Amino acid sequence: MRLRRLLLPIAAGTAVWYLRSVYRFRDPVRVPPPQSDVVLSPADGVVSFVRRVEAGKVQSDALNAALNVGDLLGTAAAIPDGWLMGVFVGPLDVHYVYGPVGGR
Repeated sequence: MRLRRLLLPIAAGTAVWYLRSVYRFRDPVRVPPPQSDVVLSPADGVVSFVRRVEAGKVQSDALNAALNVGDLLGTAAAIPDGWLMGVFVGPLDVHYVYGPVGGR
């Protein structure tokens, strides 16, 4: 009888462990369309922001200031002009995000 009382907490703990430790770090196969001018976007997460990078700096709306992108990314390398995109990945989303090609 004692064992029956423990089964539910053990099952719940196992499910939480699985979701936090295994399931969210899966890396599913994603096949892009056969066209040559198409890029496969991440299927998980929500695009939080897209900002223009100019001269290694990006404008922050919250701080009302220009931030150095190299400091944000933790690199001393020169950052070319382009775009910075932030993706919010929730606790049950796939936590692998690839940037396979550059583009416009």
